[in-house]
Amino acid sequence: MFKPNRYLYLVFGIVAVLSLAFFIGCTSSQQAAPPPPPPASTTTIPGTQEVSTPTFSPAAGSYTADSMDITISTSTSGASIYYTLDGSTPTTASTPYTTAIHLTTSKTIKAIAVLTGYTDSTVASAAYGLQGEQPPQSGWVPVGTLELSAGNAESPALDVYNGTPYIIYGDGTKDKKATVMKFDGTNWVPVGNQGFSDGEALYTSIFVYGGTPYVAYADRSYGNNALVVKKFNGTTWIPVGPTYISLAGPPANIRLYVYNEIPYVAYLDMYHYFKTQRPGGEWEEYYFIQAVGLKYDGETWNNFFSTNWPSLVVSLDIYNNVPYVAFGEGAYDYEASVNKYDGSNWVYVGNAAFSGTSVIDMRLVIDKTNGIPYVSFNSEPGIIAVKKFNGTSWEQVGSIDPSHTGFLLIAPELQIYNSTPYIAYLDSYYTNKITVKKYVTGNWVPVGAEHFSNSVWRSNVALDGTIPLSFRIDSHDGTPYVAYRNSVTNKANVMKYIQ
Repeated sequence: MFKPNRYLYLVFGIVAVLSLAFFIGCTSSQQAAPPPPPPASTTTIPGTQEVSTPTFSPAAGSYTADSMDITISTSTSGASIYYTLDGSTPTTASTPYTTAIHLTTSKTIKAIAVLTGYTDSTVASAAYGLQGEQPPQSGWVPVGTLELSAGNAESPALDVYNGTPYIIYGDGTKDKKATVMKFDGTNWVPVGNQGFSDGEALYTSIFVYGGTPYVAYADRSYGNNALVVKKFNGTTWIPVGPTYISLAGPPANIRLYVYNEIPYVAYLDMYHYFKTQRPGGEWEEYYFIQAVGLKYDGETWNNFFSTNWPSLVVSLDIYNNVPYVAFGEGAYDYEASVNKYDGSNWVYVGNAAFSGTSVIDMRLVIDKTNGIPYVSFNSEPGIIAVKKFNGTSWEQVGSIDPSHTGFLLIAPELQIYNSTPYIAYLDSYYTNKITVKKYVTGNWVPVGAEHFSNSVWRSNVALDGTIPLSFRIDSHDGTPYVAYRNSVTNKANVMKYIQ
């Protein structure tokens, strides 16, 4: 179809060009010199130029010095630098660089440079090995020898103090008696005598307070109902209070905590009996698993907490001298509840039975920077939930779903560092190997590779009370550690994450 507008525009355009050329030719017998080219632009369009990647001095590597100062710089004028020492990726919320970083141990430094109107720099990383050490590795790596125990390791448990990991386990080479080892930077070495307990040690727990290790465990040499708490005095392991604490039933799921030099222990009393009268007048005997808490007053151990109904889980934490206890409440179909002691009474934190489903493998941790309680637990289908108390109610913290339909995520262990929740768990699809994740900007993201460990031993007995995975974050520098029993060799393994 003929479109007159298009052709009229074309004709008018040609006429205009020819008229302009004729006018120029008539007004000058010599073509004017072209204007000089404009000067090169010195203005950067915001966001189109990247800040120069930071550099480190001296360069990364292995050094014989006991300490050294590291400077960071960028060639982009006016840029600010932020860095981390815990292997995490730096952001503008990380430590600002203002002066040389003084290192006294081997570290990996990561840095980023930022400037308003520019794209942030690429993250720079430099690993330094001091005292002749090799620079730190990256990812999940063994702490010393991966298979650190000489024989089988029953119920290994971990704590970390100022960069030094400690582990307790029932030592298969010592008739399953308790052994504590610590990593001295080069090797795993015994803390006191190996096999120091009087009998077989089960459901072990360890807490290092001010550099002093405390341990708790069930000791079968005193019968099934004995709980032992000891501390290391620099030479040997000594009882905290009596040689053993006689309980109503066998203890399991033992959790030890030390606050202001006062030890606390939470555990499950596995055979607590009671009687009830049936409508016909006959008395019938029942038992339930009761959550119990003990506190040491300097002379004796006193019961400071117990549930009135059965409980399948228990976990303990303390904030500002206030103890908190999490448990599955039998009165509400074993849903999760948290109590705290207000100075006179135990009161609920938020609603009772807030989980919406029965729970197992529950862990309570309080963010020590703001006092916010968090809990992690397994619902019955093997799905992990993390909740935090917002001052009024318990709210969900993201979603952690199974990697494959029909397989379970089990044994979750929760930690908080710099108000960031971290979770470690076993994935049954990957034969109970460990994955660690942290909660960042609304999502749970992996910390290093997923299912990075060997397969972890886990009891096949329901309600066994053994905690198969131990997870800690070093409050000194934010390094995550895991300890577990290898399901093939049955030996104790400890790994840490270096980025």
